[in-house]
Amino acid sequence: MFCANCGSKVVKDAVFCGECGTKVSLIASTAPAEIICTDCEKPIPENGTLCPHCGTVNAAVKSDFKELTGIFSGIIAIVTCLAIYAFSGTRGFFWTGLVFAVCTIVGYTWQLINFRTLYVSTKGTPNAVSPLRIVLNVFGAIVFVIAIPLMIWGFFAVSNQFSPEVISVRESHLTQFSTDRTVGEAFDLFFDNVEWNRHRLGNSTFVEVSGMSDHNGERVHARVTFELLGEIFTASSVRINGSLLNNFQVNQFLSDVFSRRTAQEQRMDEMNDLLRNLIRD
Repeated sequence: MFCANCGSKVVKDAVFCGECGTKVSLIASTAPAEIICTDCEKPIPENGTLCPHCGTVNAAVKSDFKELTGIFSGIIAIVTCLAIYAFSGTRGFFWTGLVFAVCTIVGYTWQLINFRTLYVSTKGTPNAVSPLRIVLNVFGAIVFVIAIPLMIWGFFAVSNQFSPEVISVRESHLTQFSTDRTVGEAFDLFFDNVEWNRHRLGNSTFVEVSGMSDHNGERVHARVTFELLGEIFTASSVRINGSLLNNFQVNQFLSDVFSRRTAQEQRMDEMNDLLRNLIRD
């Protein structure tokens, strides 16, 4: 016989499971497939979903449902930690989310392994698991398989685009080009589909910003790489359509980036020009 709660094999005439302590007293030698209901303490079939005496949900089904809700709780906790990290930049939330991810993956993997072992060992016997337990575990496995790559992608994306290094560069100024517009504001305005990433090479850390934009009368894809040097950073390279620019071209490009005007600023410039012309006339 097997424990209804954890699926471990229970020795003959045992009152409690040796692994988890659940009460699993045998009712009679003629009814080896029965266990004791934890509420009314009357016999209930192992493969039954509800207790036929009091209607209590079978402890085994409760256990599977608890594990299923556990994976959803883990996913919610992971998303919450990553969202807080993305908005605050507090690195602790990133590592907390990673701990939740590891615990969720390990915990539910162990649940699926135990259930498969129980399913295989009891298949075709009076102790076979109920259809509801099969449905719950199959559904959980599907969610689990979908969630793992999404979690990996989420950690990768957040680590790159919302890392403290990226935020530091975005919120800083390149004073030789602008003192009132941050790097993030300038490139978010310049690129149509801006993408920020952080990567490391040896002991060096780099922040890259890339996207599509209009430059010198043509549509181009540009990639700007900033190298972090302690608390400061410098534009180490700029590529336009894959071609590396020289220092003079880099300064021209960055000047174009920081001089780009919003639609509102353009209207204000036009109104100021109009007022100046009226005053002059």
